[in-house]
Amino acid sequence: MNSIFQHSFSPPRSTAAIITLLKACKTLHHLYQVYASITQRGLKQDHLIISRFIFLSASFAATASYYISIFDRVLGPSLFLWNSLIRVHTKGSCFFDALSAFIRMKAHGSLPDRYTYSSVIKAYSSMCRSCEGKLLHGSALRCGG
Repeated sequence: MNSIFQHSFSPPRSTAAIITLLKACKTLHHLYQVYASITQRGLKQDHLIISRFIFLSASFAATASYYISIFDRVLGPSLFLWNSLIRVHTKGSCFFDALSAFIRMKAHGSLPDRYTYSSVIKAYSSMCRSCEGKLLHGSALRCGG
């Protein structure tokens, strides 16, 4: 079995080492190995690592339910992490999922910023829901986003 850890003597202990391993992932199997290491090292709440993990999962065509389940394990996701999830959905043409994440984000009390607005407006426009997109654009202008 090919392991992402084959050239190291022990699993990585730091955030930087995990990010290096994420960059080295070539397969979905490698990604699963890295997540096991993330879990073992107690880094499941590290927003930078989880954000990178979500982007990589999506690039390997992992099902959205997989990386959403990883996201859902984060206690109190930051706006940065919410934006990562929304952007991955929008980039992957999962526009309904992007809008659902946006609604969840607002329900959790996070206020959108310009990065949120740009992804969500793109999702609305891609779904040919220009009326909602215009309303959101107006909201972004009022809020300074």
